[in-house]
Amino acid sequence: MSEKLERSIEELARTDRRFPPGAYMLVFEGLEVALGRLAHRRHVAPPELLAGIRDAAVTQWGFLARTVLDQWNIRSTGDLGDVVFNLIQRGLLVAGDEDHRGQFENVFDFEQAFDGRFLEEITRHPPRLAAQRA
Repeated sequence: MSEKLERSIEELARTDRRFPPGAYMLVFEGLEVALGRLAHRRHVAPPELLAGIRDAAVTQWGFLARTVLDQWNIRSTGDLGDVVFNLIQRGLLVAGDEDHRGQFENVFDFEQAFDGRFLEEITRHPPRLAAQRA
């Protein structure tokens, strides 16, 4: 990441104190995940970006992803929309002609998107304790 981008994000976090610099960085990481899923480079729609952000968070923090986001005051896809549009207003991201803040509202439920996927995995593949030999 460039120093200029880093300074811009730190300044943005000081301007809107709801979200720390890490929240803004997660958007860029999620954008990279979303772009990596495309057959060719194009504009990423808000639901695609949100899916990329979710998956980047899960990759980084696993079962603790929702806890980390909660500490960053991100408790819904709408909160992520606020982070994204802060970046857009600052000129650090570009919105498509059709993009608007409302497209980030209620895209997925945080509890299901983060906790639910781990609970499903544990149900399918419960942890097993290996008996130790004496």
